[in-house]
Amino acid sequence: MPDRSSEIVRDRAIRLFTFLRELTELRTKTILSWEQYEQVVWFHDIPRESGCHCIAWPSVDLDEHAEAWVEVKKPRLKAPPKPPPVVIPWIDVNQIGDSTQGSPQIREQITVEEASKRDDGIEELITHVQQLSEHREVWSAWQGYLAEQWTPWAEEDRRLQRVQAVYTDLFTVYQRQQRLGEAFEVVVGLGHLTWSRQSVAVKRHLITAHTSISFDSNRGVITVGPAGEGARPSLEQDMLEPSERPNTIEQRAIEEQVNAIGDSLWDRTQVQAALRSWVNAVSTEGQFENSLDRQSEVGRTPIVHLAPAVILRRRTEQSFLRLFQEIIGQLRAGEEVPLGVHRLVEIIDDRPQGAVGGDAAPAPAWSPHEIYFPLPANEEQIDRFRSDVSLSEIADLCVILLGDDLDAIEALEDSVRGITRRFKEWNPRHQDRVIADLERRLDEARRTEAATLAKLRALREVETHQHVLGFGGYHGTAQSIAMRVRREEDEYGWAANTDVSDAEPALTDSEALEFLRLLRGISAGRQQELLASWPTRDDLLTPEAFVALPAAERRAKEAYREAEAQRTHAAYATLVQVPKDLRDALGNALEDLRVALDTLLGRGERWIGEAARQILSGRSRPWAELASETRRHLIQAAEKARRASGRRIVGLNTQDRALAKQHAIVLLKHFESGGSLWFSLLLPRSVREARYLAKSVTVDGRRCDRPLPLRQLIEWIESTERLETLRELWSRHVEPVRGSFAEQVAVFEDLEDALRQLLELEKKQTAVRSRQALIPGMADPVWHDLEHLRALEGSIQAVSAEEELRRAQASLSTVETTLRVALIAASAHPVVSQMLKAVDDRDERGWGEGWATLATLQADREILRRREDLLGRLRHQTPKLADLLQEDFASSSWDTRLQHFNAAWDWARANRWLRRQVEGSGVDILSRDLAAQGQRVRELVRDLAAARAWKHCFAPERFTEEVRQHLEAWTKAVARIGKGTGKYAGQHRKAARDHMERCRAAIPAWIMPLYRVAEAVRPGVDMYDVVIVDEASQSGPEALFLHYLAKRMVVVGDDKQISPEFVGLDRQDVELLRQRHLTDIPHDDALGVDNSFFDQAEIRFGGRIRLREHFRCMPEIIQFSNNLCYRSEPLVPLRQYGRSRLPPVVVHLVPDGYETGRTPKLVNRPEAEAIAVRIEACLRDPAYAPSRWGLSAFSARDRRERSNGSYWIASARKRWKSGN
Repeated sequence: MPDRSSEIVRDRAIRLFTFLRELTELRTKTILSWEQYEQVVWFHDIPRESGCHCIAWPSVDLDEHAEAWVEVKKPRLKAPPKPPPVVIPWIDVNQIGDSTQGSPQIREQITVEEASKRDDGIEELITHVQQLSEHREVWSAWQGYLAEQWTPWAEEDRRLQRVQAVYTDLFTVYQRQQRLGEAFEVVVGLGHLTWSRQSVAVKRHLITAHTSISFDSNRGVITVGPAGEGARPSLEQDMLEPSERPNTIEQRAIEEQVNAIGDSLWDRTQVQAALRSWVNAVSTEGQFENSLDRQSEVGRTPIVHLAPAVILRRRTEQSFLRLFQEIIGQLRAGEEVPLGVHRLVEIIDDRPQGAVGGDAAPAPAWSPHEIYFPLPANEEQIDRFRSDVSLSEIADLCVILLGDDLDAIEALEDSVRGITRRFKEWNPRHQDRVIADLERRLDEARRTEAATLAKLRALREVETHQHVLGFGGYHGTAQSIAMRVRREEDEYGWAANTDVSDAEPALTDSEALEFLRLLRGISAGRQQELLASWPTRDDLLTPEAFVALPAAERRAKEAYREAEAQRTHAAYATLVQVPKDLRDALGNALEDLRVALDTLLGRGERWIGEAARQILSGRSRPWAELASETRRHLIQAAEKARRASGRRIVGLNTQDRALAKQHAIVLLKHFESGGSLWFSLLLPRSVREARYLAKSVTVDGRRCDRPLPLRQLIEWIESTERLETLRELWSRHVEPVRGSFAEQVAVFEDLEDALRQLLELEKKQTAVRSRQALIPGMADPVWHDLEHLRALEGSIQAVSAEEELRRAQASLSTVETTLRVALIAASAHPVVSQMLKAVDDRDERGWGEGWATLATLQADREILRRREDLLGRLRHQTPKLADLLQEDFASSSWDTRLQHFNAAWDWARANRWLRRQVEGSGVDILSRDLAAQGQRVRELVRDLAAARAWKHCFAPERFTEEVRQHLEAWTKAVARIGKGTGKYAGQHRKAARDHMERCRAAIPAWIMPLYRVAEAVRPGVDMYDVVIVDEASQSGPEALFLHYLAKRMVVVGDDKQISPEFVGLDRQDVELLRQRHLTDIPHDDALGVDNSFFDQAEIRFGGRIRLREHFRCMPEIIQFSNNLCYRSEPLVPLRQYGRSRLPPVVVHLVPDGYETGRTPKLVNRPEAEAIAVRIEACLRDPAYAPSRWGLSAFSARDRRERSNGSYWIASARKRWKSGN
């Protein structure tokens, strides 16, 4: 993987986008005056008449008309009143219809021709002049007509004509916008600046807002309002030099003011404040006038009038300039260089992108949907810049933003509603099943299509084609295959008399021989016997298990008899009702208590019996206290006492031991601190009192005048005290303990251990009680009485013995029931009775013999089942052969035949294939089948792509709850906008935009023209998984920014089509830019104005792919394309047609055709009539019944209109009225 963070790569990328930005600036023509725009309609020119509305009028309520900026209703113009007949000869009728020229004039005299007969009877015309003054009745009628009819009409007509003029201008803007397409835009300008600087006059608006013009053809109303995504006003200063603009800080503040206006464009306070700030920032003499009219004169002082106007102009390059600048800023800030951009500035042998070429053939049968639509199913987000989305199954996944009007917002709303509607009905498991089913059906359809195509190809190439039949090794020409079939006929010819199918053989050779062996291995009688019924061996006992049951039954009966006395126990009736697991738990706990008590009482000590009685009676606390004190004293004295045992102490006599111990401790501390007994007068009083120990007491013969004897003395005294205390504790229960210290310690430890075991009886008793509590009606035993405990334990064992007996008998009873049920059937096998008798007699040998018979029967039945399975497979494909084998399996010929069963089967298939080749199966039929199967494959691919796309769209990691909420909120916000005429429509629009930004990633595909991408997308590295650029041959180098947005790219175009032209751009300036920025970038010579974006893709990607429509058009159309553009690499028409198809191109000469009018308004009436007659004839022809119709003319617009009109007059009206 290349180092995308390389500083060299980053520097090249920055210079590349700097070149694109400066190239865009270079090709951007600076407009200095509104007069250079295509068309401008000023708000000031809108008359304040009925049928007109302008939001800029001071009297308009902004709250009521916040969204309808301008609205003009088409006026109903009336024809002028007809003058009196007597006046008509005296006036010019054309003046009557013109209300703008004042009153029409009446002539003072007129020339009149009258017929007169001469004396010879011949009529002749006599001309004479009549004076108005001689016809008072004419003058009187004229004056009455003017005053009463014409003047009122003219006043109203002049008012309506002013409205009509504005309506016509706006309608012209609307039509031209629709016709000119995305290269042009309509905006509303505010803040008309007039300023002369350096002999250059500027007459431009400072603020422009996105605008939408809508036309209601039913009402005849044209409305100007904000664009679908809002007005989004912006400050425009490109007509000024940087030095003539406000300084950076002020300009940023003014831009923030303009951006804050939003949809409140007619809030006079905000707009006027922004314009006034701008004009004050550029000049001390600048002026702002809040006037709807514009200033015509241009002076040295900047003057700004509000002067709003609707402007139709060529779309500016500002969005591209902003985009390039943002990309440059991100790269300079250290943003990672995308791999797509890396490929532009350095040659890398790694291409996840591709160029898709197309031909110049008209009306292709397939569009680039083949590339575009499967991509959402591959879990990738897509941006695509064209509008021909036709697959309704996934149309909702594709947001189409072709413009900035309400139609674009409605398309986005349809998509969002479709996604939310689908999500409410979403079932992931069902979708997985749908996808699996579609994959299976698609596989089957493709296999069928491939097979039909192979058959069709084989028919066309039967004599020369090298056929590979795919079975039996049959390959070669049809003749060579026929020769082999004839050679093998003697060996395999028997298969020709069967009904072997074209499928793979039903059985393998080994299976065929096995089937023959099974047919012979089971006689008819044995087969009949195997039809009998018997229980399966899984439902019966093995001989080993059966032998154990009678023995267990005997043991259980013996135990039951032995426990007869225990069944008289009072608890027996209760224990019989208790579940086994609870009873066993009680018995185990009871046994644990009984054994522990028996062990303790076996020691024969009197105090143990008393202690056990008290502890088991709930009076264990004194004994627990005794155990605790004994343990505490033993811990402190045991080791000391053992050491002091047998030690001889002399000299204490009747001395108090406690006092002697205290004196010994004082004397020991004195010696340990280095003291001595010299100088008795200087010794502490306590030491003087203890001196007698050093003089008169000995330990094991050593005087206590040093530390060791003193320590031993202290230890002996303490041991004596502890043992005396223990004797006192136990004096009530045992005889006084005598003997050496060690012997006494051992006795007390033994007593303490016994007492601990006695206390443990309480826990064991609690265990018994906890289980006893689960048994209602269970009385307590005498806990300290071993006999009572043994009796209760015996009653538990008696219940278990009874259950064990029932269990042993039940096992045999179950087997007996199974056999008796089997014996009920009329078809029961005799072995069932044999095994039932063995159960009744408890006969182990008889049971073993029956078991062996069952094993043989089941083995033979499996063999029969295997035979039936092989027979079923064979019968499914060749019933005739299956019947023949069943009737004649004893014949030895089958042993040889079935050794090569598969070879004979393949021979029969090859023989049948040859017959079909000779007889033919109809090219036309196969062609129609192939077309239908291809259509089926396309439909399944479409459905599968849709299913996978929706699954990816609703993946949990993608379609989160937050995304769903924002989608729903966006829908609600758009609904609140309504018609966009409400007071808060702008606020709702902003909310909708905010919600869409938060959930934009949830929509898999966006379809936009290139300029909308530059406007709508904030650049980021690898924003889209795939970008598909359609009609790339009509895009220039500015489209290279798409490499910054996309991980992968598909470029669709055709280098034979027209490329973008940069008229008026100096090539030398472009060359200077290239030398300045691109000298070290690969293929920099192609980066300019002479190569399209498709050319760039061809150079950098390579491996161009031809679109499939090249191979699906009519052969004549493909040949036309070859002759026109592809002579060096002609396209091969894959699809062939039979004789029954309609010809795709028909030349029809109209010999009497002629043209009238002038270019471009040429009319050829005979041609139009001939087209209509021909269409009418086609409609009557059944061959054209399923066809759809279109009409195009390659000459003039009037010819198309005249042809269309003639067609409707001559044919359509008659056919559609008849219901066809």
